[in-house]
Amino acid sequence: MYKISHIQSNQPDDFACKIYRDHHEAMYLYGVGLCKRFRIDMSLADDIQQETYVRIINDKKGKVLAGYQQSGIAYILTMMHRIMIDTYRRGRRIQRLKEVAALQVPTHNINAWSEQTHIEAFLEAAEKILPTDEFDAIRLYIEGYKLQEIAVKMQTNTTQAHRLVKRAREKLSKHIFDKN
Repeated sequence: MYKISHIQSNQPDDFACKIYRDHHEAMYLYGVGLCKRFRIDMSLADDIQQETYVRIINDKKGKVLAGYQQSGIAYILTMMHRIMIDTYRRGRRIQRLKEVAALQVPTHNINAWSEQTHIEAFLEAAEKILPTDEFDAIRLYIEGYKLQEIAVKMQTNTTQAHRLVKRAREKLSKHIFDKN
């Protein structure tokens, strides 16, 4: 248990400086390990670490400080892990959109689809076409979830999650992308 008497929850900059002084190197090494684990560019470790510091500074309710006082550096490393997962999923969106579109959309337009507004517009169109279970499965798939994670979220098995995604892809390809 850590006691940080000189840092108040309304002083997030001081807390971020303390984290930097005490744990910067360990956080960086953990970030590099996450990059290796997720098989992404090692330079992203700096970005993940920076995003963690930003979240510490922007924590107005003192939740991070309380978590750190209770769990120590493990709380901060868990934050980093969650940021990495979110970053990884965002990066996979473009790949998933290419898969769902079955490469029927011109490649130069696909990159623009990775922006959130385009993803939302795509999902809005898909919601009108697909049954609820297929829409939920394809939405999670596009957001970067693995089939096993989709199955857990939808309270089904992996085979059924795969079937839902496959059917959704086929229907979307037929209704959205075959309009000439």
